[in-house]
Amino acid sequence: MIVTRRKVVTPASSANLGPGFDVLAVAIAKYLTIEIEPSESLEVVASGFGSELKVDDEHLAVKVLKRVLGHTRVKISIDSGIPLARGMGSSAALAIAVAVACGSSDPLAVALSFEGHPENAAASLKGGALAAIATSSGTVISDVPIDPDLVAVLVVPDVELSTRAARQALPVSVPFADAIGNIGRAVTLALCLSDIDRLRPEMFLDVLHQPYRAAIFPDAPSVLAGLLESGCVGAAWSGAGSSMIGFARRSESARILQKVKVMLLDRNLGFASEVVEFDRRGTHLLEL
Repeated sequence: MIVTRRKVVTPASSANLGPGFDVLAVAIAKYLTIEIEPSESLEVVASGFGSELKVDDEHLAVKVLKRVLGHTRVKISIDSGIPLARGMGSSAALAIAVAVACGSSDPLAVALSFEGHPENAAASLKGGALAAIATSSGTVISDVPIDPDLVAVLVVPDVELSTRAARQALPVSVPFADAIGNIGRAVTLALCLSDIDRLRPEMFLDVLHQPYRAAIFPDAPSVLAGLLESGCVGAAWSGAGSSMIGFARRSESARILQKVKVMLLDRNLGFASEVVEFDRRGTHLLEL
């Protein structure tokens, strides 16, 4: 495939939102920028998160280049504002961004060939909140309207949690009642995200993955409780962690953030925290 110079911006994402395990996700306003142009040989210029990673055939960007272009005769610049191994879909965002920059006709399919689950990649591609599942006839994506007054309150620990480790912490089976409860909360949450006044903390409750993953990140329950005590209308693990995400009314977010910072200090947790908008644009090209 012929390479043309392109510059692409892709948002991070937060998956699960509590009970919507491997289905629900929302794009968040932390961004990865990719610029690609023809070159006689592979040249990678990286800055931001992940810039320390070794560039070889196992690097995700290189894998995507080969999958879409069939070669690596390009110069690719990667500038990432998405922390790695913090539950913000950094790998999915990179796969989507490189696939779009390379001119793929189906960047989501490319990302899924490496990622497996569609919700992170779909959110980074489309923006907003959505539900996504992989079927035998392709990926099915349904937009989930989200109240424009909602913002995210992120707690970002200095602890990396790999998705593989988080998966390994899960049981091979769960009680029937737990599965039924999660389904009900996930559906109700998806139907209520469009109206902040209808949201309740209980809608974000999960019993399929968060309690088990707390074994590898014991501070998680305390942070989730602190987000709710600080005024968030709901709180959940962001993807597989270690970040936690609270949902808050924009007009109250500055006050809530201050309470969250005090909460973290009181609990001797030296974690970063910030208010972040939800991205509603998704992946897009920048003019050069």
